[in-house]
Amino acid sequence: PKPSSAASDVYKRQILTEDERLASPLVTSDIITMTPVVPLYDLPIQKESSLPPTPPSMPALEPLPPPTPISAPALQTRSMPESPPSATFAGTPLGAARDVVFVLDASGSMIAWLPFVIDEVERTLTSMHPDQRFAVRYFAGDAVHATTPRRLTDVTAASVTAATKALRRDAGRRMQRGRGSDPRQALEAAIQLKPDLVLLMSEGLNGRGHWEVDRAVVMRALDQFNPVDPLTGTRPVRIECIRLVSGGEDPAPLMESIAATHGGGSMRTVTLEELER
Repeated sequence: PKPSSAASDVYKRQILTEDERLASPLVTSDIITMTPVVPLYDLPIQKESSLPPTPPSMPALEPLPPPTPISAPALQTRSMPESPPSATFAGTPLGAARDVVFVLDASGSMIAWLPFVIDEVERTLTSMHPDQRFAVRYFAGDAVHATTPRRLTDVTAASVTAATKALRRDAGRRMQRGRGSDPRQALEAAIQLKPDLVLLMSEGLNGRGHWEVDRAVVMRALDQFNPVDPLTGTRPVRIECIRLVSGGEDPAPLMESIAATHGGGSMRTVTLEELER
C-alpha cells in the first residue's frame, strides 16, 4: 500500500544526500611502519657440501726453550772408569774389579818363584786404572805380612813403587822353609778390606806331613769369612786362584775348591815360561 504523505516526509528526512554527509575524519598514528627490505637481485643459492668446514689456519707457535737443568749436589763417590780395566795378573783378567788384593804364598816352596811373582805384581799394578785401589798380603806358615801401604790405596806411581820395593826387601827374608801354607789368616785379612777381587797365588797349598793343610777346615773358615748372600746367591768377594807349576806337580784340591766355590769356577795354571813373558 502506498504510504501517506506524512509518513513519506519523515522517510525523506532520514535519507541524506551525498552532499549532506559529514566528512570522514583523518586518522593519524605515532607508530612508524617499516617497509620490508626486498633484495633487488636474487641471492645465489649455496650448495650444501658433505666435507667438514675447513678450520681457520692458526699462526705457527714458536717452540718453547728447553728447560734449564737443575744441577744436583755432587755425590761423594769414586767415579768408575769409562771402560773396564784391561789389566791381568798372570793371565787372569781383573775385569771391572775396582778394589783388588794380592795374596801371595811366601812359604819355602816359593823361593824360586818369588822374583818373577814380584815382577808380575809390579807389571799388573802399573797397568791398572788410576781409579782402582789395591793392597798386598803375603803369608808363610801362620804369619801374615802386608806391604806399605797396608790398606787399600789408589794406584799411583808412588804407591806402586812403595809396594814392590817392600816385597823385594822383606818377602824373601820372611820366607819360612819347611812350613806349610795355610791361607786362612791371609784370606781373612784380605776379605776384611772388602775388595771386589782377591788374587791368590801359590804353588799348590798342599803341604806335606805335619804341615799338610786340611782342606775341609779351610773351606769352612772361608764360608764364614765370605758367606753367600741369601738374596743374591753370590759372595761379597771373588777369589781367583793362580797356581804356579813347573811340570809333574801333584793335584791342588784346595786351590781348586776355593776357585770353584769362591771364584770364577776354575783354577788357572801358569808355568814359569808364561810368567816371564
